[in-house]
Amino acid sequence: MPELIVTNFHPNFTGVSATAANVLRHQVGRYDLALAGSPLPGCPAPLTKGQAIAASRNPPPGRDFTIWHVRRNSDMRIAIWARDVLRLPIRVVFTSAAIRRHSAIPRWLISRMDAVIATTEEAAGFVPHLRAVVPHG
Repeated sequence: MPELIVTNFHPNFTGVSATAANVLRHQVGRYDLALAGSPLPGCPAPLTKGQAIAASRNPPPGRDFTIWHVRRNSDMRIAIWARDVLRLPIRVVFTSAAIRRHSAIPRWLISRMDAVIATTEEAAGFVPHLRAVVPHG
């Protein structure tokens, strides 16, 4: 059971995908992790949504939950559904790089996150539940 699942449920490769791939490649040796969704270059083969859900039904040894790291609205929706409807033992962490106020639906989704990471101090001012500022660089 992975302790961290990084989601990439968007089918196209975008700037968010490139950032996720970069971060994931650096985390691969440090954490027991899995990618879920669409493949990313230089990253482990991804799990499907169903496989990510199945892998999260029981937390990894020594932990009470699996962490799902999300970056997009679609990823947040799936994670909220898995946590709140399926009642999986997961915690959802969102990374925001936006230096503007999010629109209504993303704000609501972000408010449902267990923790939020901003990539800059400026971005940190636009999100609730901030746990850390971690630059992408």
